[in-house]
Amino acid sequence: MLNKLKDTAKHTFIYSIGNLSTKIIGLLLLPLYTAKLSLLNYGRFTILETTSMFLTMVLGLRIVSSMMRWSAETEDEDEQGKILFNSYVILLVTAILVNIIFSPLKSWLSQVFFSSTEYSHFFTVIFAIIGLEMINQVPMNLFRFQGKPIVYSAVFAIKLVIVLLLNIYFLVYAEIGVIGIFYSQLIANTIQMIFTIPILLKNFYYKFDIKLIKEMLSYSIPLIFSAISVQLLAIGDRYIIKYLLDYSQVGIYSLGYKISGVLNVFIVQAFALGFLPIAYKMQDSKDAQPFFKKIFKYFSMILVFGALGVSLFAREILLVFAQKPEFYVAYKIVPLITIAFIFKGIQYMFLLGFHYVKKTKYIAYIVTIALFVNLGLNFILIPQFG
Repeated sequence: MLNKLKDTAKHTFIYSIGNLSTKIIGLLLLPLYTAKLSLLNYGRFTILETTSMFLTMVLGLRIVSSMMRWSAETEDEDEQGKILFNSYVILLVTAILVNIIFSPLKSWLSQVFFSSTEYSHFFTVIFAIIGLEMINQVPMNLFRFQGKPIVYSAVFAIKLVIVLLLNIYFLVYAEIGVIGIFYSQLIANTIQMIFTIPILLKNFYYKFDIKLIKEMLSYSIPLIFSAISVQLLAIGDRYIIKYLLDYSQVGIYSLGYKISGVLNVFIVQAFALGFLPIAYKMQDSKDAQPFFKKIFKYFSMILVFGALGVSLFAREILLVFAQKPEFYVAYKIVPLITIAFIFKGIQYMFLLGFHYVKKTKYIAYIVTIALFVNLGLNFILIPQFG
């Protein structure tokens, strides 16, 4: 058991380095965004980015969760290669269909989001990004399953550096505004896909298996509904703020959320990336119960102290990274958001049992109830407190 604890700690640490690069890049871009974008345009950008993330999560069908789950049940390399190949085929076909179906709707979407067709080309780029990110999930989760956190983090970090450099070019030199941010993501995702394809080809076992695909989809489809609820729990407030208030308030809230996201990226997501592959392999071990008890204890302690630190220094962080005084008020919401991230981290432990017994539909039920409570409270509290 001690070795498993060490593996979890080591993998979590390495994944945290990769995820930390996300937050570092995000923080480095904050002065650029707050200097080159108005509060209104920053709000527009966050709504578009949020929508892109939501659609990537939902349209990705949670196939990578099935891929990890099925791969953990066999040690046969050909079988694992077949699971990998079929997962990639599902996501590749889905990505192509998404772009074919949604492309004619770009003008309508621009009208819905911005009351103008001026931003139609934004959605062409965004749907291309969504397709690429769906496909790129497969090699990244292959690295996780193979226990290669260094490779995972290196690929992730290189991609983020490319995004950073392209953002600087498009915003500072080309001066094309918000669309430049999405061009940066499109180019970076394309480069990632090109350089990870050879790794996939080496690991594929080229056998199309309809029965396997049906089984994987039966496992992942309930997760799609829970993913929708989870994502709406995380991002629905932005749409409600936009509906009840305006894009400027969305910008303030999103900035506070980004600062709080240090806790999510560096601790919660890093833990999930390192812990879940090991947890799947521990399910039949006699040491499973004491292992999970210790993990829960230490993880909870780190979460609470991390949240306290981020909350205490939120104002100072904003003073450093925000370039305009109109952004500074965002520090007030940071403590509340960090509390939410504490509970988000803890829920990974409690929901694991449903994955073990393949009863993921209950996760969908729980998260859906939480979603409706959250949306209801948003509509009640936002008009009163902003």
